[in-house]
Formats: sequence, structure tokens, C-alpha cells
Amino acid sequence: MEETKEKGYIDGWIERKIASCKKQHETMKAVNEYYRKHGTVIGCPAVSEEKALELDEDIRRRYPIHKQPYMPSALRNKLNEIRRWEKHLNGGYKKNDERGR
Repeated sequence: MEETKEKGYIDGWIERKIASCKKQHETMKAVNEYYRKHGTVIGCPAVSEEKALELDEDIRRRYPIHKQPYMPSALRNKLNEIRRWEKHLNGGYKKNDERGR
């Protein structure tokens, strides 16, 4: 009974973590799309004005090839993090798998 209760807490925490990661990923995509369309992050409804100024300044400091607020690698990393947490939630990671680890 206690193990089931603990698993419920852990599953709930993982579900919240997945939802948070998905929200971050969607925000990152929305900011990149807004930047491509407007050439600035200022005025983007997905981020605060302070964060928009910070992102615009960061873009200006980078090399010309990196002209977007969030790099493709950052988007991929966030998506991979979502997949890892989903695998945890679906039982893909076990304490003792068949290899004896």
C-alpha cells in the first residue's frame, strides 16, 4: 500500500515535470518564430519584456550564424528531456533490468 502511494507521488511529480518541459519547449519555439517574423523578441507575448531584452542582447553578441533566440540544440535537448521523463513515467527505466544493473 505504501509503495503504491509513493509511486503515485513520484508519477505525479514526473507528470508535472513533463508538463513544465513541454511548456518551456513550446515557449522556445514561439519565441524563435516571433523572432524570425519580426527580427526582435521585444513585443513577443510568450516572454516578459526583461527576458525579451536579454534575448535580443544575447543574439547581438553571438556570431552571425546564430541569429535566433534559442539554438536548435537547445530545442533538441528540451525535447530529449521530455522523452526521458516520459520513458521514466511509462516504466522504461527500472531499478534492476534484465542485465542485472
